[in-house]
Amino acid sequence: MMMIGYIRAFDICTPARYQAISIGTNGAGQTERREVYYDAYNYSVRIDISTDTTNQTTFSYFSPNNSQTGQEWVIDQTGNCYQTGPDYWNPQCWGDSYGTPFVSNTNNMLTFSNPSNGYTAIVAENGLPMKIVMEYSGLVIYFYESQSYISDPSVFNLPKICKQQE
Repeated sequence: MMMIGYIRAFDICTPARYQAISIGTNGAGQTERREVYYDAYNYSVRIDISTDTTNQTTFSYFSPNNSQTGQEWVIDQTGNCYQTGPDYWNPQCWGDSYGTPFVSNTNNMLTFSNPSNGYTAIVAENGLPMKIVMEYSGLVIYFYESQSYISDPSVFNLPKICKQQE
């Protein structure tokens, strides 16, 4: 009997809403802690970043129409708020359709990797990120306390100091 095997393209995305804490090194070699809040239903992302020398919060509100960019607000370590322009909305997904082919499933952790750009993602079976490696940048990010919901939706509310800049 001859067995013919095949590999089917496999894609996975994060839950539509999730929050997580990550720790890793940034491009300057500093340890960086991030609190990430992601809401695909409302096209919103908030990221709180802290290092030994920096504290920053970014609020990004994207357009559901992918032909337009959204708005992004940054509160820097001095408490000032300024507006920048985010990119287009990109779902947080991995797999052949997203340029990071599926490699393996080990202990219910799914590995996706693209050797040509040095990007590897290890995600739980529900799509929550566990580890991101950007080999050519020297970045390694570990996620923990990941939840497939947002515990407090008000984290996406733009602070008053930023609204004064509108």
